[in-house]
Amino acid sequence: MIFSISIAPPQTHCVHDGTSEQFSHQPRVATFSILPGTTHVGWGSFWRTSVASLTPLLLSSVTLLDEGCFAETPLPSLVGLPPSLLYVADGAFDSCHLLPSLSHLPYATEAHPTAFGEGDSRCKLLLAKARELGFADIDGWVQDRRLTPARRRALLLCVAAARRQEGVRRSRSRVCPVLAGIASLPDELIRELTCVAFGDHV
Repeated sequence: MIFSISIAPPQTHCVHDGTSEQFSHQPRVATFSILPGTTHVGWGSFWRTSVASLTPLLLSSVTLLDEGCFAETPLPSLVGLPPSLLYVADGAFDSCHLLPSLSHLPYATEAHPTAFGEGDSRCKLLLAKARELGFADIDGWVQDRRLTPARRRALLLCVAAARRQEGVRRSRSRVCPVLAGIASLPDELIRELTCVAFGDHV
């Protein structure tokens, strides 16, 4: 009796330098690093690869994710997107159906309306979560998240105003009771509350 043993091809690590389609349609490519000084991930660079982590980007200088750069990859999260990221182009995460959340997408980052796909190529879990949160589509959720820093500032300014009104205890009659209660909390708890209210938990 002859047994046939199937051996999976070895996974490949690559170094990306911003070149477009550098590793496109190479399913063995599973991990990558970024050449120092690279400021963008090129068009279609990792399209249809096995890349499942963005953490190599975290300490990079990348400001742009170009069109289709991570399309049709098995990414399970956006963990690793760098704070320097300014723009996510059309279809950068097209058909990334395992992405469950926009958590770790920097709040200041702009995204093309179809950065996470359109039509049947929209990221299925992201679309379901967006609709669960009351948005018509993923882009509505992206745009709403960009308001988070302003909302945090507004809450903190209101707390500061409440504290200025003759002290929290004496001003309860003139300040919203909820806001007065928040203003009476220690600073550490106010920061925690602000992060929970307007945080990256979804």
